[in-house]
Amino acid sequence: MRFALCAYTSQGRDINLDINRVVSYRFFCNKLWNATKFALMNLGADFQPLATSEVWDQASWDIYQCVKEWILIGSFRAGNWAGEFDGKMDPQ
Repeated sequence: MRFALCAYTSQGRDINLDINRVVSYRFFCNKLWNATKFALMNLGADFQPLATSEVWDQASWDIYQCVKEWILIGSFRAGNWAGEFDGKMDPQ
């Protein structure tokens, strides 16, 4: 119920509460709970998570930076293309 109400907060003051949407959010949260419970059950009692420095070595950090820049450049180009296209379609 809380998840459904949080999802509705972006709509404004009036909330049109749909029971089917609340039920689907309930099922989604139940899936998250079951996945977490399954993972914790199978990790074992002696599991210790890796330190951040062990997870992000220099090679994976470099790949992350390249992908991030690629996404930013692509979105910038798409925005410019959309602006040019909008300018061409605008009647003068």
